Amino acid sequence: HFPDGEEFVQARADITSSDELIAMFASRPLSFVPGSQWAYSNANYVLLGRIAERASGLTYAELVERYIAGPSARPGIVHERLYSIIPQLAEPYYRSSDDRYSGLPYVSPTARYAAGSIVASADDMAQWLLSLLDESSAPSAIFTAMTQPVISLPDGVAAKAQVPPQYAYGWFVGEQTYAGCTTNVIEHGGNILGYNARLRYLPEHNLIVSVASNTSRNIQPVVDELTARYIDQQICRERAP
Repeated sequence: HFPDGEEFVQARADITSSDELIAMFASRPLSFVPGSQWAYSNANYVLLGRIAERASGLTYAELVERYIAGPSARPGIVHERLYSIIPQLAEPYYRSSDDRYSGLPYVSPTARYAAGSIVASADDMAQWLLSLLDESSAPSAIFTAMTQPVISLPDGVAAKAQVPPQYAYGWFVGEQTYAGCTTNVIEHGGNILGYNARLRYLPEHNLIVSVASNTSRNIQPVVDELTARYIDQQICRERAP
């Protein structure tokens, strides 16, 4: 997993290629025997980005533009490129344990690559999800396939991370309880180097909750509060045993 360790901290401003990034963790020992545990890994998403480039013949930036920004008609969704200037891009801030904020040193976009280099607003994320849910287009079939559970999280993992108990292809899925209402949830969040985001979908309630922050502060309470506020109480009563 990364970013962790002094090596990455020292190099994160100067990484200019995915080869350099992959070289930083390629020789590291495995965290555990495959199949024995579960953990989220940015390194795996970096490798997935490289595989997508090899399979398509396109760069990761071109893939984002063609298959994410284009179909969702959201030109605001972009892949951060080296030396690019992105209008209205929020600067990242780190929150300390005593609730103080400070700016972060420069980080090369390539240091995030396929694990966190897509720039989007909370509204962009919600609109992208709506495009995947559109029954009149092929993406709805993609969404159905990518949200099928492929692994049940080990005991305690889901509770500690406050996520549904199963993992699909890039989404946590399963039942969660908000404001006394147990309902199916499809969601994922992420944070990297001063940025935080979470996208949640409650299919039974036709509800999308999308939150983005340019700080390292935990946004889970905000997402949970919004979910509880806008959940359809009538559906909750109908589902109650």
